[in-house]
Amino acid sequence: MTARLIALLDKNFATRIGSTLGLVAGTLVIYQWLNAALTPRFDFFVPLDGWIPFLPLSWLIYVSFYVMLPLAAWWAKPGEYPKTLGAVLTANVLCWLGFVLVPSHYPRPSLDGVDPAWLHAALASMWSDDLPGNTLPSIHVTTSTLVALRLREAKGGPLWLLWALAIAVSTLTVKQHFVADVVAGGLLAFAVNAVFFPPRVEPARPGALIPRPPSGLNVALALGIMGLLVSCQWLASRSSSTVGLVFPTIAFAFLFLPAYTLLHDAEHGIFHETHWLNETFGVLLAFCFPGSFSFLRMCHLGHHRRNRSEVERFDILEPHDDVFARRAYFYFLYLGGFWAVVPLATVLLVVWPQALRTKFAPLHADADAMVKGVTDSVLRRVRLEALGAVVVQTLGVVTFGWTWALLQAAGGLCWASQQYVTHAGSPRDALDGAHNLKAPRLYEALLLHFNWHLAHHQHPKVPWLYLPSFDDASRRRPPYLASFIRFFVKGPQPEAIAVPRADEAESLPLTVPRST
Repeated sequence: MTARLIALLDKNFATRIGSTLGLVAGTLVIYQWLNAALTPRFDFFVPLDGWIPFLPLSWLIYVSFYVMLPLAAWWAKPGEYPKTLGAVLTANVLCWLGFVLVPSHYPRPSLDGVDPAWLHAALASMWSDDLPGNTLPSIHVTTSTLVALRLREAKGGPLWLLWALAIAVSTLTVKQHFVADVVAGGLLAFAVNAVFFPPRVEPARPGALIPRPPSGLNVALALGIMGLLVSCQWLASRSSSTVGLVFPTIAFAFLFLPAYTLLHDAEHGIFHETHWLNETFGVLLAFCFPGSFSFLRMCHLGHHRRNRSEVERFDILEPHDDVFARRAYFYFLYLGGFWAVVPLATVLLVVWPQALRTKFAPLHADADAMVKGVTDSVLRRVRLEALGAVVVQTLGVVTFGWTWALLQAAGGLCWASQQYVTHAGSPRDALDGAHNLKAPRLYEALLLHFNWHLAHHQHPKVPWLYLPSFDDASRRRPPYLASFIRFFVKGPQPEAIAVPRADEAESLPLTVPRST
């Protein structure tokens, strides 16, 4: 029955356009109900919102959204329309959830002096019908971006992207949305698109090249995520209740996950094809954690060489270990305690770098091996970057108060507590000592495929976007959450882990993405 209904929807242009208009009508009913029922509790207005001018004539671009949807239904490739419709509906439901969780009103400007008369009447009619609520995320931005992403490879693809961008800008210039709403809508569109339309893959041809970094996408994601992190900080600092503090704290914490994936790619030089942009965004993203980009990079690249060795066996007990100390260290790492070391090391790098290298790091073999990877030749750059991170964090505390530290801690704990689940129970091998974990699609989109960690260790120059295409078919994929709980309950174990095909890791058949 479902298959017949899907086939009917995709049958011809009339059924596509008709079902699209039906979806628009249905979603508008829910939108209007929420708009009238929700009491605003949040204010996302930032100085940038005030600097954006009110351009009444951009209303024409804003309402072109309602032309875009049926036209996109007519334009869609056969077979793809029903899935696109499902993606748009899912995106709308997530937008409604945002309206419920963070109800807000945009302060509308006066219409005095707006000419010609028809434009004044059009804006007045729209604002009388569409109250200033239901802002984050913007449905206009989310849906138009999602549609453009689906049609970007069709005939006239760049025009669809430009149209979506123009609609996003118009939501600001017609004073319907905050900047935060636009950023959230764009990120939601990319996430839903990744869930509904993951890259299709096929075996690589002999000599296939590693895919180039998705440079433009990475820049957009990095700017959007950093903007949302600051927005969460601003929102938390203005909250007058515990409930109002919970949402931005949780959002901030989980935004650390994609932020780290982008930082991680910058560490490998695959964030952006242009070297100075790769380094610049690496430094900016490292400030979030907070740390020196060069220091974190050298520690991470050293991890690739030391992975699952004697100094990186956090889940394994050996006969010479102090069992109590080993278990304490395991749970310290597994529960995210490692994050607290990052800001402390950053401060030490600024004020007393030799103490970090000669007094504190040698207290533990793992830390000593990590810090020894920092060469004297780059220590000056490391200290300058660490100073920048300290300055950014200090300005954050001065600007936003104690909530800045609270959200930073939440983000650090969320990030650090998930760094080791991809290695727990894996082979004692530098290349194969990781897992490709199965995660729900939406969570995998949030992680930016960081759960494909075995693929990363076997092919460290493959950008995050393409890691699912480099699966190792000889290894099973454990479930993400079940693995986290399992190894948390087990703790470190005195068991030997087999080392399979260590000399065959690079001979595996690869897969590369095929354009959709």
